[in-house]
Amino acid sequence: YYEVIKNPTDLSSIERRIAQGEINTLNSLCADLRLMFENCFFFNQPESQIVEQAKRLRNHSFKELKRIFPE
Repeated sequence: YYEVIKNPTDLSSIERRIAQGEINTLNSLCADLRLMFENCFFFNQPESQIVEQAKRLRNHSFKELKRIFPE
């Protein structure tokens, strides 16, 4: 995985970075979420269950962020 994905991240890492104040803007959070999903899509087979579920989670996550932060 680490030979293919040069900038790995996951939800636990994002949560830790928020708690430590490394992610302190909505733009930073969105960038990390996008990176996480891009890594997933790049590493896994396009038609896999993992990619399908990641797409659902991505759509839901960004829809909720837009609802919470409409600006």
